[in-house]
Amino acid sequence: MNQSQCGLNTTTLGLIWNAAVVALLTPNVLRLVCGFQSGMYYDMRAFRKLPAACEFPRDAATVDAVLTPWLDRHGLDRLPVLLTCVAKMYTPVVEYAVHFDRLDVFESLTEMGRRRSCDASANLLVLAATQGHVAMCAHLVACGYVVRLVDAANAAALRGHVQVLALLVHESMAWVLKETLENTVWGDQVDLLVWLCDT
Repeated sequence: MNQSQCGLNTTTLGLIWNAAVVALLTPNVLRLVCGFQSGMYYDMRAFRKLPAACEFPRDAATVDAVLTPWLDRHGLDRLPVLLTCVAKMYTPVVEYAVHFDRLDVFESLTEMGRRRSCDASANLLVLAATQGHVAMCAHLVACGYVVRLVDAANAAALRGHVQVLALLVHESMAWVLKETLENTVWGDQVDLLVWLCDT
């Protein structure tokens, strides 16, 4: 059957073709079509260049340079797809959330239900305390995460994060050790030293 037999001319075929192209390239349809393709999504290729084992805080800037713009562009809804495609990113994303005080990212990971975000690393409370992120420390403690409490307290003491220490005091006094007092001295945190001695 040729064009004249179906009653279509070149102009009509061109319009149909253009309409089909426009319809197939809309973001929703394109996402559906790409869902059946093999390989890695284009927006996730940058994550392949990250080290196999990112270590925070050493690799914080490297992960931040890739993850923050990606989250700004794609949002939290695409996070499950990222973690499915690039499995090595789960722990770095959890540590990124804690290090940069991204409670939204941390809670999103928890809501995904794949596993408890707190179980991803033994370094989370130390990362939050080092940065002075009181809300993140409070969230971790509320989840029952008190791994490396002494190290977290020492890191907060060294940097003068009184609010973090006040939060940790409510959890336990076991972390107030000679080392904690020494860290306040080494960090030149005289007011904090007085506060610790009064507590």
